[in-house]
Amino acid sequence: MFAKPYLVLLLPLCVHAQDVQTLELSTSEVHPLTARIANATLIQLPVEPVATNVGDPAAWLVEKSERIVSIKPTQEGARDTNLAIVTRQGTLNFSVHLAPDVEPFTQTVRVTKIMDDSRPMQSQAKETQETLADIIIREIRIAQNYYALKTANAPDLKDVEQFTEMLETGDARCACTLLQAFRFRDTRHLVLHFVTENRSQASITFDHRKTTVSLGETAFVPTAVSLGKSTLAPKSSAENFIILDGTSGLSHRQKFNIMLVESPSAPAP
Repeated sequence: MFAKPYLVLLLPLCVHAQDVQTLELSTSEVHPLTARIANATLIQLPVEPVATNVGDPAAWLVEKSERIVSIKPTQEGARDTNLAIVTRQGTLNFSVHLAPDVEPFTQTVRVTKIMDDSRPMQSQAKETQETLADIIIREIRIAQNYYALKTANAPDLKDVEQFTEMLETGDARCACTLLQAFRFRDTRHLVLHFVTENRSQASITFDHRKTTVSLGETAFVPTAVSLGKSTLAPKSSAENFIILDGTSGLSHRQKFNIMLVESPSAPAP
């Protein structure tokens, strides 16, 4: 007797996507998105966006077409990132998470209304005194989103003097390029926006507490240092920010030398 044949069906794994989300978003909230490799998350807007800004452009691809903005990861190991979409009705902020195959991902978000509540928040901030940490965070965010804010002619830049001149220092192992220097007239702070690049074949770890800025032979201790990545993988780069006290005659047009110190645990060159 012959055994009865068995029919085996090979079915592809289902890709779980969330239903279309229809939302009214305010400019003060951060809306979460979940993305997946080889899939684009679409954001449909009520107006055409002016500009977009993603926190990690090396690992996330952002494209806009008319009233639709899409974001998708380009690397398996893409870290969570932020996405800002600038419109003439306000700036929308999203927090993007790379989901594994077993988790659902955001397929489409339809934004039906943009509520700009930044003005009420600013009036409330004037009534309560800002701490130094609040001021530093605000100034770094403005510097980080400078290009998008400038395109949208945003009022955030009304108290900012900005100077751009690419200035690179370093060697074949690691380079530091100063992109922009900002002076905030209301606080007299200087913000240095720069990029560090690991050109070697080994990881480099920096100790942000030992970061200094010099002008000629005079060294300055920063008020705050924000490193995009404390550890740089081989052939990678990161955006960084330094806050300086500008009350001692420093100008945003001066030629600063930024010194990043490697941690003792960093591998030898």
